[in-house]
Amino acid sequence: MTAKNVLRVLSAVLVVGFGSSASADKHEQPDFIKALIGGKPDLFLRFRWEAANIDGLKGSNAVTLRSDLGYMTGTYHGFSLYAQMENVVAVNDTTYFDGIAPNTEGKTPIADPEATRVTQGFLRWSSSGLADESWFAKSGSVVTGGRQRIVYDNARFIGDVVWRQNQQTYDGGRFDTTFGIEDLKASYVYVSQVNRIFANLGAPGSPTKNFDSESSFLHVHYSGWGVAKISAFAYLLDFDNSPANSSDSFGFRATGKQDIAGDLFVGYDLSYAYQQDAGDNPTDYHANYYNVEGTLGWKGFAAVTLGYEVMTSDDGVAQFRTPLATAHKFNGWADAFLDNGGPNGLRDFYVGLAPQLPWGLKGRLIYHKFESDAAGLDYGYEIDGVMTRKLWKNVTLLGKFAYYDGTSDGRADRYRVWMETSIKF
Repeated sequence: MTAKNVLRVLSAVLVVGFGSSASADKHEQPDFIKALIGGKPDLFLRFRWEAANIDGLKGSNAVTLRSDLGYMTGTYHGFSLYAQMENVVAVNDTTYFDGIAPNTEGKTPIADPEATRVTQGFLRWSSSGLADESWFAKSGSVVTGGRQRIVYDNARFIGDVVWRQNQQTYDGGRFDTTFGIEDLKASYVYVSQVNRIFANLGAPGSPTKNFDSESSFLHVHYSGWGVAKISAFAYLLDFDNSPANSSDSFGFRATGKQDIAGDLFVGYDLSYAYQQDAGDNPTDYHANYYNVEGTLGWKGFAAVTLGYEVMTSDDGVAQFRTPLATAHKFNGWADAFLDNGGPNGLRDFYVGLAPQLPWGLKGRLIYHKFESDAAGLDYGYEIDGVMTRKLWKNVTLLGKFAYYDGTSDGRADRYRVWMETSIKF
């Protein structure tokens, strides 16, 4: 029996078990109905204007609205259900290229296609629903089956691409547990499909289609050590319809923050991963990822961050790949390096400043200097900035820009500008 079939059987058993528990005792029916209708809805709206231009292409302007509506039931004998719908609509979809249809007009891509879809729909069971005092009942174990959002650590490897209007979710089964150990979290996921930000639009075989997957994620996180929070992971990616993105990655991440004197503090973020080809990947390669980041801050004044992130190249044959990352967060917001620099890899030295601002404003300014890992190419520089202001508990305003200045060795100059309002309940 294949892993996919095992997953289907497991999901069926969970559903049958849920139904039989609800109907076995008529006296319990009111509690079941109460859990079903006594849950919590959630709503997220994001109205955004984005302007983008890449040298050699026409500019694009996208005015879009994202609407997410979800509902989580109450808990019944440890079981709960969640469903979420998402709709993205454009005020004028002819003023930008959404990345789906052929770019016949030569416009700059803004990857926010119009779509309506079910982004999440899962059944969850928690060991806390057990009435006994066994070790397993206290182990903090949770089983989730269905379509779900998955983010590990800072989303550098596994993320939901939350910045784009269509989010990325995963079809599969997930098991989380603490093993009854304080400050420990362990997670295993089997993924049968990756629902990407392009909403599965495009012709068969298009690079915008969802990933048909036989992938596994294993992630362990420990936060009980005072000077550092440690994660270790293995991400085994196998995509039937995108074999070039199939790989096995193994690594760790350590983060920490310490007060040193008065209002001064330091922080750090250290990551390393090793990757090799897997599945039907036609390229035989191995590559490394590492990131070294340090922050020095003065509470109430400012924080300065220095970092160096590298996706190595295997002699120009292939680079370290992160196809499931929330890639917009890294290597500049102009999205010039969503491919991690191509076969020659990427080195990114960056400096960030986060000043303390008046009137409830929060802001950041970041400078990136890029070069290839192989071939000694100069990839230019980028300047990014963002400012946010929370108006009320549920309403946030954002302004953001990114300007990338390429070189003859690198990619075309480009800029992106955003203004948006988000509402969350």
